[in-house]
Amino acid sequence: MRAALVAVLVVGCADATPDAKAPTEVTVEKTRSQPIAVDERASEPRASSPFTWLPCNAERTVRSLVADTSLEMVVRNETRVPLVMTWLDYDGNRVDYAQVEPGEEYLQQTYVTHPWIVRAGTRCVGLFVPQAAGHHDLVLRAPPLRF
Repeated sequence: MRAALVAVLVVGCADATPDAKAPTEVTVEKTRSQPIAVDERASEPRASSPFTWLPCNAERTVRSLVADTSLEMVVRNETRVPLVMTWLDYDGNRVDYAQVEPGEEYLQQTYVTHPWIVRAGTRCVGLFVPQAAGHHDLVLRAPPLRF
């Protein structure tokens, strides 16, 4: 098992329509076998994470700051829909980098303080800012089915 932290975003997107519900929850895992829940509404997370998670409506308030601390993140799409990784540049503009198909992984080099949006179609399902150098996994999952 790697020492790097794994962040898991559970996205509430059974489809990619703009009218679908917003993301449901974010969890952070210290290792692949020990999930620790993080409440997005809490003022401070209960576990350290390589990413700071923000609500999607914070997009207009964030932008990339400096490019001095590099990191790599492996984005793994475990949902049933394609997800788009979008970087927010130094002016806060969206720059699409990759569409990650269901079941695929994508390696992205980026920097601490550079915000990223995860989109299903045109809908934001996650907004985060990397906070630590190194190599990090970002696992995108669909919520469990409820009957």
